Amino acid sequence: SACRYGGARPGCIGCGLFLIWPSMYTDVTDVYRIGRAGRIRTDLGGVYFNVVFMLALTGCYFLTGQPFFLSAVYLGHFEVLEQLMPAVRLDGYYILGDLAGIPDLYGKIRPIVLSMVPGRPTPPEVADLKRSARVIVTTWVCTMVPLLLGDLGYALWNLPRILATGIRSLTEQLSGTADAFTHGQFASGTVGLLGCLMLVCPLAGMAYLSVRLAGRLLRAARRATAGRPRLRAALCAFGLVAAGGLCCAWVVGLTPKPLPPQPPIVPVLQPGVPTAVPSTPPSHHHTGGVGAGGTPTPGASGGHTRGGGLPLPSASATTTVQPSTSPSATPTAKPTTAKPTPTAKPTSSAPTGQPTTGPTPTPTAAPTTAVPTTSATATPPPTTAATGAATKALQ
Repeated sequence: SACRYGGARPGCIGCGLFLIWPSMYTDVTDVYRIGRAGRIRTDLGGVYFNVVFMLALTGCYFLTGQPFFLSAVYLGHFEVLEQLMPAVRLDGYYILGDLAGIPDLYGKIRPIVLSMVPGRPTPPEVADLKRSARVIVTTWVCTMVPLLLGDLGYALWNLPRILATGIRSLTEQLSGTADAFTHGQFASGTVGLLGCLMLVCPLAGMAYLSVRLAGRLLRAARRATAGRPRLRAALCAFGLVAAGGLCCAWVVGLTPKPLPPQPPIVPVLQPGVPTAVPSTPPSHHHTGGVGAGGTPTPGASGGHTRGGGLPLPSASATTTVQPSTSPSATPTAKPTTAKPTPTAKPTSSAPTGQPTTGPTPTPTAAPTTAVPTTSATATPPPTTAATGAATKALQ
C-alpha cells in the first residue's frame, strides 16, 4: 500500500527463509524510481502494519480479558525494535540507506574500510559521497562490522550448545507429537507439527547460512590473495589454527554446556512435553501463621511449624509466650516449668535473662483499653485457641 501510494508498482508477495527465520516479503524494488519520502514511507510499511495489528490485539484483550493478547502486544513492541535495527537487511537497514541516499550499504563496506587505511587514496565510491552520507556510512560500518563479527564468533563458540539443545528439544517434540497422533489427538498432533517446523527452521537456517558464509569467505580470500602466495599461505595457516583451536575447545568441553530442560513456553505447540516446573527446596522462612487445627495460614507472619503445628519463635524472638488470663496491653513472659530457665522479661524491672525458680507474676503496664483474651491453663501443651492467641501476642 505504501509503495503504491508513493507512485511505484509493488511486485509479488511470498514467503521464504531469511537467515534462520521464516519470513514473508513483498517485492518493492520499484520504489527506487520515486523520491526519498516515498521510499522511507515504504520502508516503514512493516512497522505501520505492526502498530495496526497491536491495536487490534489490544481491542481483543479489552473484549475478552485474555492475557494471551496482551502478551502478543508486549512481544510486538520488541518485534518493531528488532526490525528497526540497521543490520542484515532489516527495515532499519533500508531506512538508514534511504536517509543517506545509498541503496546498498553493504557495497560500501570495502571502500569505506580502505579509505580508513593511512597512506591509501580515497576510493572513488567514497569520494563521490556527500559529507553527511559519508559520515552516516562510516559510522554504520564501524558499528555493524564489529557487531556482525562478534555475533559470528559467539555463534561458533556456542555451536555445540545450540545443536545439543536444539536436537534434544526436537526429539522431545517429535516424541510428544507422535504420542498425540497415537492416542487420536489429531488437533494436538497437527499443532505439534507446526512446533516441529518452528524448531527445524532455525537449525536448517543456521546450517545453510554457515555453508553460504564459509563459501563467500573462501572466495573472497582467494581473490584477495591472488598472485601473492605468501599472504595466501599465512592466511591458510591462520585459518587452520583458528579452526583447530575451536574444535579443540568443542571436544575438551570449554564451551558452554547445553541448556537444562525447561517447561515449554507455549504448551499448545509442544504436546506430550512435561509442563511441570522443577521442584525447588523449601525455604527456611515461613510467612504464614497458624489457623484452626494447627495448619499454617497465609497473610500472617510466623516462624517454622513442626509436629502438631506449634509455632517456633523466629530468630528475633527471645521470649516464651504464654496466653495471659487477664487483660494486658503488652505480651508477658512466663516460664512453663519450675526448673530454672533463662527467661527474658521485657516489661519487668529485673535484668534480662535472669533465671527464676518458679512462676512469678510479671508486672505489666496498666491497660488503657481492656482487650479480652482466651483463658488458658498453665498445663502444656496449649489448645488450638491458646495457640492462636499466643501467635497474635507474638505478632
